[in-house]
Amino acid sequence: MISLNKKQQVLLAYFQENESQRQIAKRLDLSRNTVKKYIDQELVAKQQDTRNLPITNNYVSPPSYKKRKSSRSVLTTSIQKKIRYMIKQNQCLWQNENEQFGS
Repeated sequence: MISLNKKQQVLLAYFQENESQRQIAKRLDLSRNTVKKYIDQELVAKQQDTRNLPITNNYVSPPSYKKRKSSRSVLTTSIQKKIRYMIKQNQCLWQNENEQFGS
């Protein structure tokens, strides 16, 4: 997550200092996709803003993130059995190594 301050730095660097997206990403240690996302959001906001102000409300609104739509994973009994089996295998290996090296 980036802060509102970093988002503002991105927008100011691009629109007022004429830095490239690549330069901004490198200087602020962000991905180019993140920089592009906030610049694109500002361009859309400017097109939709009928007040014709030099800056939009986008400069003062915090960064937003889309929630991922992923299915919930279920820990079934068969998966639990596999996990227990692997833990037992690891314990046996660990005990064998400790006996072998005299620890």
